[in-house]
Amino acid sequence: DITCELAVPEEQVGPFKQAVGNLTRGQGQVEEV
Repeated sequence: DITCELAVPEEQVGPFKQAVGNLTRGQGQVEEV
């Protein structure tokens, strides 16, 4: 995962982190349910 993050251009880091955050939130909600 760290290697992938380093390979991602800085311009795409923002949207990438947002996407990961959304996935993490989704998983958290599923776990709570």
